Amino acid sequence: DVLVPVGARTMEVEMFLQRQSGLDNRAFADELRAQLVLETNFNPAAQPIGTSLLDRADFETDTVVNPALATGWEVISGVWGTPLYGDASTPDASVSAALGGGNQLGRCTSNTGQAILEQTFDLRGNAAAIDADDLSLVLEGYFGGFGNDNDRSRLIAVFFDADNQKAFVFFDR
Repeated sequence: DVLVPVGARTMEVEMFLQRQSGLDNRAFADELRAQLVLETNFNPAAQPIGTSLLDRADFETDTVVNPALATGWEVISGVWGTPLYGDASTPDASVSAALGGGNQLGRCTSNTGQAILEQTFDLRGNAAAIDADDLSLVLEGYFGGFGNDNDRSRLIAVFFDADNQKAFVFFDR
């Protein structure tokens, strides 16, 4: 967990997937969570407290044929898809069962070797809790590659102040 920085008014959560070698991009993500947590009992705020803010964080809706239509995620670069566990280039279904996932996972399918997607959240309604150093962010998910491929993925939260200046960057662990 990390305290949301004082003065933060916007948060972007960015998912980054990159192929390092090989012909397939096998950097995966599944069961993502970006959750605001009150340190004390402030009144409810604009963004919900204690529940994940991310839309389509489990990748269980229809396979994305056109990434521009992916609900919740804005595709910044690359091409994105939601393949099934257990196909020739994804982890076996037992991996999904072990992490409590479903049938699908998120994966870059771009020939450029990377995909970047993001979701943006307005935190102005949470200003009182933020400026009192009373609001934390939990950022987590399951990330990985496949076999011995040198692929990687990560989830990042970037906070911006009221003037849209970057205030703080938080990486998942």
